[in-house]
Amino acid sequence: MENYFKQDLGQDIYLLYPDISMASEVFALINSDRHHLRSYLDFIDATQKVSDEENYIKSKLQGIAANTDRLYFLAYQDKIVGCIDLHCINWQTQSAEIGYWLHSSVTGQGLMTVAVNHLVNLAFKQMGLNRLEIHAAVDNLPSNALAKRCDFRLEGCARSSRLLYGQLIDMNHYAILKSDR
Repeated sequence: MENYFKQDLGQDIYLLYPDISMASEVFALINSDRHHLRSYLDFIDATQKVSDEENYIKSKLQGIAANTDRLYFLAYQDKIVGCIDLHCINWQTQSAEIGYWLHSSVTGQGLMTVAVNHLVNLAFKQMGLNRLEIHAAVDNLPSNALAKRCDFRLEGCARSSRLLYGQLIDMNHYAILKSDR
C-alpha cells in the first residue's frame, strides 16, 4: 500500500486513489463476498474476472479526467476493504451522489462513517459542491443508518425506482447541503 497515493483518515483508515494495479485485489475482495455485496449492488454479477474490475477502474479514471466522478478505495489496516465514490457530479447544480460498499468482514466498525464524513467535507470544502445525495434501498438498514449518522436528511422514497436483478425496489433518497454542516 505504500506505493499508492492515499489520504490518511486516522484510525488506520485510508482512502486510496484508484490505480489499474489494484484491480486484482479489488476483484478478489468482491469475489470473496459476493453473497453479501449482491444484496444491494447490481454490478456484482457482471464482475466475473479481473479484467472486469480493470475496465471499471478505467471507466472511473475517465470520469475523474472528465470531472464527473471521484473514486477511492477504502483501506483499513493496509488492506483494501471497500470503495466509495462521488458520481453524477453536476457542476451547474453543484451536486453529486455518493456510493459505497464495504466487505462484510469489516462492517459495523464505523469505517464507512469515517469515509463518508471525509468525502462530504472534501466535496463541500475543496470541490465547492453544495448538495450530496445517498440513495439506499429501503430494506438496506445499515446504509439507511449510515446516511442518518452522517447527517443526511431523508427527502423521500422513490417507489419501484431501481431495477436490481429483475426486481424493482424502493429507494430512500437522502441529501445533505453545505449549509447543513
